[in-house]
Amino acid sequence: MLARKGLGRTSPNPMVGAVIVSHGRIIAQGWHKAAGLAHAEADALAKVNGKAPGATMYVNLEPCIHYGRTAPCSPAIAKAGIKRVVIGTQDPNPLVAGKGIEYLRAHGVQTDVGVLKDQAKALNRAFFKYITTGMPWVVLKMAMTLDGAVADRWGGSKYLSNAESLRWVHRRRTTMDAVLVGAGTVIADDPMLTPRLVKVIKQPLRVILDGRLRISPHSRLVKSAGQSPVLIYHHCEDANQAEALRHAGCELVSLPRNQSGFLLVDVLKDLGRRNIQNVLVEGGPQVASAFLQAGLWDELAVFVTPKIAADAQAVPVFAGIGPRPVGAFMGLHLNSSRRLGDDVLLTYTKGA
Repeated sequence: MLARKGLGRTSPNPMVGAVIVSHGRIIAQGWHKAAGLAHAEADALAKVNGKAPGATMYVNLEPCIHYGRTAPCSPAIAKAGIKRVVIGTQDPNPLVAGKGIEYLRAHGVQTDVGVLKDQAKALNRAFFKYITTGMPWVVLKMAMTLDGAVADRWGGSKYLSNAESLRWVHRRRTTMDAVLVGAGTVIADDPMLTPRLVKVIKQPLRVILDGRLRISPHSRLVKSAGQSPVLIYHHCEDANQAEALRHAGCELVSLPRNQSGFLLVDVLKDLGRRNIQNVLVEGGPQVASAFLQAGLWDELAVFVTPKIAADAQAVPVFAGIGPRPVGAFMGLHLNSSRRLGDDVLLTYTKGA
């Protein structure tokens, strides 16, 4: 799909593709290449010099009607002489939200809405959530053994999954606006949290939940803050530690806490204010459990490796979730499964 060419590049804008057809023949195609560049409709129209009398345009999202960093698309479509526009779904952005459709119809353009609507919404699900809630789409990523361990009893977990799974994670990082972990993961693994094993589209914002500012200014992540941004949420500032982290280039944000730690909704709202449309939560188990219990997640990606810990003291995958009876078990909906070497990747959304 044309729109998917913008994956990882268009945020905080949606991914959009446009095709212009005349007399049964495609005469132009366009897609939104990056925020600030031409929208898909304008990109397609430019290839026919802004003129396509009597043609039909197919687009997965409602054409805009407002001025931003680029001119609005709906007037350009009408001016080009296009007689029909087929739209996948209405844009939830209040600046558009049906106004583009109304403009086209008011200017004599036949407009059909809802063609492949479900697919169009699924493509831009992160954008839809971000626009309607002000919070990013949250993906929880975990790797576990067949018996549900994410680390040995000493906390060792690097690398539990195989090379193919690791490449998948790096590919996903480069399409996300942010990657989030807890301080425990930084202290235990000293990760970089940057995409390195694939072609890099962009470097995501690296977000650390570190209530007591425990991470070392000498960690690889902090030392690389000048090359790729690091944002640290905390609630118990040590002046000397804070100064060392800021001096290294990290941004620190103080947030209130409850009995168990961070109010994750405050974290997500702050990320939304920063135009973060999606975030990959990479661990550890306490952080993942907190997002699950709070219901503040949208997608769960679990790598199951062909290993067995066979140790009651190994770290369980959702260590922070307390006991509950069978009837209160958390239900999930399986979206997909795929094999990556001997690993299996299972992706879930919330169940009924």
